[in-house]
Amino acid sequence: MKSSFGLKYLVSLVLTVLTVWQSPSSFSLGYEEGSFHDTLYADGCGGFYALSVNGQRASVYQANGDKLVPVGTTETMTVSDVVCVSGQVFLLLPFDGLTGVYSPSGSLTAFLDNCVAKKGCTVITADHTLYTVDERTPQIIGVYTHLQERKKMVKAPSAVRRLFTAFGSQTVCALTETGVFLPESGRLLSCELPREPFSLNEGIACDADGTVYTFDEVYGFRRRLTTHCTPLGYAGGAFYTYTEATIWQLDDTGERVASYVPTAQPITALAVSGSQIAVLSGETFVMCHANHFQPIPKEVSSGDMSIPEPSSATVSQVSQQEVPAVSVVSVVPPQPSQVSVPMSVPASEVSSDSKPSDLSSNVSNTVSRPSVVKVTSDVYTIGEDTITDIPLGTTLAVLKKHLVYPSCTLTVYNHHGKLCTSGTVGTGFCLQFSLDGQTVRTYYTVLRGDISGEGNSNNNDLTTYAQFLVGKTSLNRYQQLGGDMDGDGRCTVADLYLLQRRVKGM
Repeated sequence: MKSSFGLKYLVSLVLTVLTVWQSPSSFSLGYEEGSFHDTLYADGCGGFYALSVNGQRASVYQANGDKLVPVGTTETMTVSDVVCVSGQVFLLLPFDGLTGVYSPSGSLTAFLDNCVAKKGCTVITADHTLYTVDERTPQIIGVYTHLQERKKMVKAPSAVRRLFTAFGSQTVCALTETGVFLPESGRLLSCELPREPFSLNEGIACDADGTVYTFDEVYGFRRRLTTHCTPLGYAGGAFYTYTEATIWQLDDTGERVASYVPTAQPITALAVSGSQIAVLSGETFVMCHANHFQPIPKEVSSGDMSIPEPSSATVSQVSQQEVPAVSVVSVVPPQPSQVSVPMSVPASEVSSDSKPSDLSSNVSNTVSRPSVVKVTSDVYTIGEDTITDIPLGTTLAVLKKHLVYPSCTLTVYNHHGKLCTSGTVGTGFCLQFSLDGQTVRTYYTVLRGDISGEGNSNNNDLTTYAQFLVGKTSLNRYQQLGGDMDGDGRCTVADLYLLQRRVKGM
C-alpha cells in the first residue's frame, strides 16, 4: 500500500506541548527534573535549544525572542543526537536496529530501518531531506526524502567524521579524514580541516584550538586567524568567547573589544545563531544583545590576561535605553502527570464512563445479565465487554455469522453512535443484545490496527494514535486496544512504528 504525503509527517513519540514562560531576556530553567549538561544547540537562524535529561526522559526547551518554551518530552527513551534546522529541532532516538527521528516542535516522526545513526553525522535540510551515516559503515552516507524514504547511498572517499550544511545554501558537506566531501556532486575539497568540536555560523568555523576558518563550497576551509580564546562563536560580524562569568566580544583579529556580565554565576555554555548570542549560566539561560556589551579601553591589550572581569554593577550603570533589563524567571519543571502517556487498563477497572464519548444518546445503558444471554464465537475472542481478534475489513454480515447467542435482538451502532445495518465493522462499534425491549448485554468491537473506527489501517489511524501519544487527543479504551499492535497491554511508540509499517504494507 502506498502511503500518502501526510504519512511522512506523523505526529509522534512523546508527550505534551507544555506551558510557555516569559521573561525580558533571562530565564531560569531549573534542574529538578534533569540536567542540561552545559549544552546549547543553535539552528543557524536565530533559534536556540536546550535538552534537559533525566534518566531516559529528555525535555526540549526552545528560546524564542523573549520567551522560553518547553517544546516536548520523550518518555522512557534515550536521545543519541540533536539536529537543528530552520527553526526546528529533531531528536534522534536509538532503537534496536533502527533510528527514530522525532521533532517535538513540529510533531513529526519517522523511522530509519536498519540504521544506527553516528553522532554528529546527521543533517536535515529545510525540505526534510535527511542525510545520515550509519556508525557501522562510516564511509557510507544515506540520503532519505521525507525523513525516512531512502533515496540513495553515497560512498565518501574515507570515513565521515561529521556532516554539516554550507552557509547560505542547502548543500550538505561531509568532513572526512581526507577533506570535505560533497555527496550530491561527488567532489572532494582538499583543504586544511578544523579540529572537532567546531562551530560553523555565517560561513565562519571556529575549532577547539581557537583557529578560525572561512568556509565555502569552492575551496572548503581556509585558515583566517588563530586566537587563544576558546570556545569561540561568530555572530553579526564579531567573535564571542567567555571566561568565568564574562562574555567577551572580539574583533576580526581576535582582539577583545567589549565585555558583558549577564549574571553572577559562571558561564557553562555559549552558542551563536544568526546574529544572536546565548549563554547557559548555572540554571539561567541568557539571550544577549549587542548593546549589552561595554567597550574595553583601547590602551588595554587583548593579550593581557590580567584584564579585570567587568562586574554586574558596572553593567547595571548602563541606561535602560541602551540595555534592556535582565531578569531571572523561575521555570517550574513539568510534573510527571503532565508527561505521562495514558495506557490501556484492564476491563475490570473501567467504569461505565469508559464507553466511547461520541456514542449518541440513543444507545441505552446496559443491564448485564450473563445468565440470560451468553455470547460465544468460533473465530473471535469474547471478553467481558469486548469482541477482539476481528480481522480488518470484516463486514457486519460476517461478524454476525461468527457470533453465537440465544434468541434475542442484536442492534449495532457504529463508533459515532449511529445505527448500522451493513458495511464494514470498525473499532468501537457497539453491539447491543436485547430481550423484551431491554438491553441485557453490550459489547464493543476491537480491530487491531484500526483506531479511527473505519475498519482498516490508514493515515487517519496513524495521525490519531500519534496525537494520543503526544497528549494532544484522548482515546477510549477500545481505541487504545486497537492501537496496541504488539499486544503487550501498553500504548507506546513501538506500536506506532508497527502501525506505520502496516499502513505502508511492509
